[in-house]
Amino acid sequence: MPIIRKIIYRQSTKAAVFIDAANVIYSQRTLKWQIDFKKLMDYFKVNYQLDNVYFYFGYLKDDEKQQGFFRKLRQWGYKIRTKEVKLIRQSDGTILKKGNLDVELTIDAIKDLKYYSTAVLMSGDSDFHALVRYLQNKDKKVVVISSKGHVSYELLKAANKYINFNTLREFVERI
Repeated sequence: MPIIRKIIYRQSTKAAVFIDAANVIYSQRTLKWQIDFKKLMDYFKVNYQLDNVYFYFGYLKDDEKQQGFFRKLRQWGYKIRTKEVKLIRQSDGTILKKGNLDVELTIDAIKDLKYYSTAVLMSGDSDFHALVRYLQNKDKKVVVISSKGHVSYELLKAANKYINFNTLREFVERI
């Protein structure tokens, strides 16, 4: 019975989730395991009363594999925010891929303020420190989910709660 009460309590927390996919996918390389995004959505549904789960991702034009992935995410309930990746030629001839959606994530977090009490930010990017402080000034709790070595000191210090992504492995690992 205590487990049920714990889940019911957690579900009473109205939350919006903001996933910085570039940061999360980059983190996976050092985690040495892959995220099952359907299981991740299930995890959020069990632990929060969800407003929206946003997924921000820079995409490559005409990449059918990515388009299929986005279709799956939509089926599972994610709201997809994308931007085409820009290919920038560096002075040394190398190509830099740029597809940052930090501004779009920030706009959604502010636009949806009245719909949630907790913002779950899946990113370790220090660029979001100002957003975290802004949300807290608006009486919102902020949970940061990231992995060791990929989360900035500023976010660790500012977040109301930090969840190391490795602690979620048993719930969200792709097998």
